Amino acid sequence: MHWQITSLYFSTVFELVLLFIVRGHLNTLATRPFCLGLLLKALWALDYALDLGSSSFADKLFLFQLRGSFLVCYAPVWFEVAYRRIHGRAFLRGRIL
Repeated sequence: MHWQITSLYFSTVFELVLLFIVRGHLNTLATRPFCLGLLLKALWALDYALDLGSSSFADKLFLFQLRGSFLVCYAPVWFEVAYRRIHGRAFLRGRIL
């Protein structure tokens, strides 16, 4: 179990470092949703590592619900990244959002 928690912490740090590298060096239309996707994935991995390390049921339930809220936002963010890369304009804005 310890190697799983360690790998999730490593994933969190890696994705946050990648987020700062991309944010500092890449300036395209898809940069913002891409960075948001990296942040959501980093938060998900951190939440899952904390969940695996916790022992009380109340903590596990709270972390599970929090992790689910990250997953709900994850798919639309990556859809927006793909849409912006393909069409060159934002999809989730104004009335659509």
